[in-house]
Order: sequence, then C-alpha cells, then structure tokens
Amino acid sequence: MIYTICGKCGDKIKVGTKCERCTKETYRQYKHYRKDKREQQFYANNQWKTLSEIIKRRYLGMCLNCWDKGIIEMCTTTHHIVELKEDWNRRLDKDNLITLCSSCHQKIHNEYKNNKAIEQARLRDILKKYKETYKL
Repeated sequence: MIYTICGKCGDKIKVGTKCERCTKETYRQYKHYRKDKREQQFYANNQWKTLSEIIKRRYLGMCLNCWDKGIIEMCTTTHHIVELKEDWNRRLDKDNLITLCSSCHQKIHNEYKNNKAIEQARLRDILKKYKETYKL
C-alpha cells in the first residue's frame, strides 16, 4: 500500500483517499455555520423521523422514481417535493413526500437547480400514478 501525507494535518493516509480526521472536522464546521438551522432541527425531530418511516412503509420501502422506470430499488430518503424553505407549512404534508434512493435524490436536487417546477410536477405525477396503481 502506498501512503502520502495529508496537506492539512500531516497525518499519513493511503494514496487516493481523504484524511478521515480532516473530513470529520470539515463537516463539523460546515454543520456549525449552516444557515438553515430551523430545517436541520426539524429533520432531527422525532415527529419527522416517525413520519418519514410511515411514508417509507406506505411505499413499501421503494424508490418511487426508480419504480416509475420499472426498476425496484430500496429507498434511503423521504424527500419533500416542495422544499421546507419554500413552504414550511407543508413539512408534514404526506402528499408532499416521496421516497427516493440516494442516487435519485441527488439527481432530483440537481434537476431542481434547472427546472424545479417541472421536476416537482413530475414527482407529483409519480405519486399519483403509484396511488392509482395500488389504490391508495
């Protein structure tokens, strides 16, 4: 195994990897200086955690974006179609929540940067299609 020295702290690390200690410190500082503290407190709240699990069970633990493409993939995230910063009052609205795998979640947030309204409409259509298919 080939090693190198971390440019920040001087620890010995494997070539091609990041320093674990510096990565943790960077994330700690990022969390400390985030501007969306209200949203982050909400996501740490038991009410949200419970609702998120209910939604995951409602959709059988599947990523609905993958399901719409004929692929069965386990979900990792309960996503707000209309984001909290857009409409705080919809944070617990079950019709505003969709289950996604991490890959789809990342792609959807990237798509929000370009065509948010179109992407939100597409996600609502997926929910509607799922509910009609399984008569929910």
